[in-house]
Formats: sequence, structure tokens, C-alpha cells
Amino acid sequence: MRQGQPSDSTALAPVNHRALARPDADFLRSAIAGQLSPQTRRAYAADVAQFLNWLTGQALAPQDWQARPDSLDVLRQVKRADVIAFRAWLAGRDGEGKGYAPLTVNRKLATIRSLLAEAVAQGVIPSSPAAGVRGFKANSDYQATPALSRSQARALLESPDTSTLTGLRDRALLHLALRTGLRVAELAGLRVGDLGEEQGYSILTIRGKGNRTRRAKVAVDVARELRAWLQASGRAELPEVPVFVALRKSRSLAAPAGSEPEKHLTTVALWGIVKRHLARVVGDRAARFGPHSLRATFITLALKGGAALHKVQQAAGHADPRTTLRYNRQAEDLDDNAADYVRLNGED
Repeated sequence: MRQGQPSDSTALAPVNHRALARPDADFLRSAIAGQLSPQTRRAYAADVAQFLNWLTGQALAPQDWQARPDSLDVLRQVKRADVIAFRAWLAGRDGEGKGYAPLTVNRKLATIRSLLAEAVAQGVIPSSPAAGVRGFKANSDYQATPALSRSQARALLESPDTSTLTGLRDRALLHLALRTGLRVAELAGLRVGDLGEEQGYSILTIRGKGNRTRRAKVAVDVARELRAWLQASGRAELPEVPVFVALRKSRSLAAPAGSEPEKHLTTVALWGIVKRHLARVVGDRAARFGPHSLRATFITLALKGGAALHKVQQAAGHADPRTTLRYNRQAEDLDDNAADYVRLNGED
């Protein structure tokens, strides 16, 4: 029995690594294939792998679980108590878990509910042990993503050393993240051909959550930084290659153009790049900040600058304006607060 699970939870049998030839093993692959966008499929696979790893104590990679027939055996043994204990572990309420924010816990729990509901629909299991297991109220203990101030944002953009290819890449990446509000997966998935022009403006075509496509305006100075990186790295005229790739530390501007492997920078690697530069700006508070902080900064500064909510919502790719408002740190600004506008002197 896994540590932290309720005492009435049935212990899972050891995982059987033999290949099982049976039709319902295809369920594992079809569950992933049913997700709409590549970003959703990656998040879905990671969430399910995390659940299976928690259940079994394995180190199962996200791309591997759906190809493993023994994963299906594990799912067949899941009890309602396991799902409840997993929820507590995600939230850090069992004393040893991750401590994710309520919105993240709810998203991961929704993935598990979706997976088990699909297993019921395909006859793999008779009923879902996750049915009726609710998430947490996001508003009660929602922990807001911190945003940068204007001065911190400026310092972040000046952080990379542009005498190297790495610095040029990082500067272009930070400009795009901070000035367009793109999600990490959207940044990592950009191709050179996604950058274009319309009505005299530079634009990006973004494939976002739910497989929705939108356009993002790229400010003149941001486009300049992006094109400087593309030219220096030899990929400016190659529309199908990734915009951002991993670089060897030894690379400099004098290195042969286009000699790097054409693989998208992973979201994990992108996270590490942003965190490294953020640490130089926010110092001891770096643990609280991440790439999502740049998205929160974009939304906050856009609203504070006078942009209409619906325009910021569209730029951020949010389906609901209430989601956009969650990122707005202007609401917490004590220098310009609603209380300052209540004046009782003067005419009615």
C-alpha cells in the first residue's frame, strides 16, 4: 500500500511487465488520441503518468504509459479511496504531497475522471471510481501567480548577454513571453513560418489550448529581437523549423549557421531558461516566479495600461474573461485601489 493512502484502500498488485495481447489494450492509446490539440495530449499524458507513478511507485514516462498493457491492469484496480488520496497528495494535504494550487489539482483530477469515464464507456471497467470525487473550490484558497513590476520586467529583458547565440535566443524568448502573453507550450511549439505580416504589422499564428488558432500582434521591438535570433541561428528562411531550440554552451555568434539539431525546445527546458533569468531579477523570491509569471505580467500591464478586457482576453487566448481577470494583479494594487475613488465630499 502506498504511503499516505487511506487504510481501507486496497493495495495494488505488483505491475506485470508481460505483453498482454487483448483488444482492450488499445484503449490506452485511443484515450490519448482523443484529445484535441498536441498541447492537451502532452498535458493529459503527463497527468495520467503521474497518477500511475503515484499508484505503483514507478518512474513511468508520459509517452510510455499508453503503450504498456500493464497500465491497464493498474487502472482496473483503482478504488475511490485511491482517487481521493491522490487528490490529497496533489494538494499537499497528506503531509507529503506536491502542494499544487487548487486550479492545478482540479485540472489533473479532471484528467483522471476523463480517463476512467472513457474506460467505462469502452467496457474496460464496470464503473468509474472517480465519479463524484470533486475538486477544490478555486476561489477559497487560490494562490495567484505573481507578476513582475514594470521595472522588473525591463530588467528581465536586459538580462541575457546578446554577444552569444544563447543570449540572443533567450532575449527573443523573454520578449515574446512578456510582450505577447503566450503560454509555455505555445512558445515551445512555435515554427519560423508562424511569423508573418499583415496590414504592415508583424503577427504570429498561435495554436493554443483546445486546438484553437489565434493571431498575436508582435510589437516592433519584439519582432526585431526575434528576427535577430532567427538570422544569427540560420533559421530565418526555414519556415518548418522550430523558432526555439537547445544550444550547446560553446556556441557563439561565430559558429556555423544552422548547425544545431532542429528540435523544438521542450517546455521543461524553456521553464529552466526563464527561471534562470528571473532569479537574477527577483533574487530570493525566485521560487515563487516562473514562466507563467510573464503571462500574468502581460495581462496585468495590458489592463493597467488601459486595454479593454475583451482585447486582453483575446490576446491571452482565454475562452472566459473571468479567467483573464484571475491573472490581473492590478486588482491587488494598493496604490490605485477602488477605495481611493469613494469620496463623500461634493455634489450628488
